[in-house]
Amino acid sequence: MLDVLLLTFAILAFAMLFLAVMARREASAEAHILTRLFVRKPAAPPAFSHDMLAALPAPAQRFFRFTIAEGTPLTTVAEVTMQGRFDLGSKDAPNPQPMQARQVLAPPRGFLWTTRIGKKLAITGSDGLCDGRSWSRFRLAGLFPVARAGGNPDHLLSSFGRLVGDALLWTPAAFLPATNTGWDSLTWQSAAPDTATVTVTLGTLSQSADIVVDEEGRLVSVRFARWSNENPEKTYTRQPFGGDITAHETFAGFTLPTALTAGNHYGTEAYHIFFDITVSEVRI
Repeated sequence: MLDVLLLTFAILAFAMLFLAVMARREASAEAHILTRLFVRKPAAPPAFSHDMLAALPAPAQRFFRFTIAEGTPLTTVAEVTMQGRFDLGSKDAPNPQPMQARQVLAPPRGFLWTTRIGKKLAITGSDGLCDGRSWSRFRLAGLFPVARAGGNPDHLLSSFGRLVGDALLWTPAAFLPATNTGWDSLTWQSAAPDTATVTVTLGTLSQSADIVVDEEGRLVSVRFARWSNENPEKTYTRQPFGGDITAHETFAGFTLPTALTAGNHYGTEAYHIFFDITVSEVRI
């Protein structure tokens, strides 16, 4: 009996050690990715001028005039600190949890979102995309894997959609054609007085997204058809995703969203707001 107990203890100890080593490896990989993202920050970016907007549709011009002050250095790397609510369940059974997160955006290279969700037995982990590779990996209590995804074209395209949507919120300079930061193509169009559509491509990846602005150019919402399997069939398809912005603050010449809600199936009866946050800091 004692031998069995000792063997069981040894197996458990080895398993815990293995999980701890894997968690440390992932933390080290994230640190390397942060370096890859921050290196995208230009040492001497050009200054914003309204002359850069002449070829853009009217809603996009209003957006950039409101969002970027004349003469602001057009950096396209941002570090965003946020907190709020993240639903771990469905629309019918949302299971809301407190959340704190940090996101580094460096379009078009990628992003890294690291988070802590919950209270005592919190879920920690990251979503990210960098240099053509994407992942989602989360652990309970910092050790036990509870969600793992990535390493395939579907996840990559979905992550690319998130990159575009989030970058429109917090790194708008990345979408100025006059200062193209590395997209293979970037175009703006408009079919309504308050809405403009940007389309970007990077290699085989492509994403269009709509911004809706008010008369002053203040960003009201961002919406796009995201490649996602968040549906009853769990099948990847283009489906509505988006969010609404309810507050802005100015950081280093950029007036950016600081309160927003977002979710899958935006604009439909199935819309589920699973992401409800405020932003406490944007470092640019």
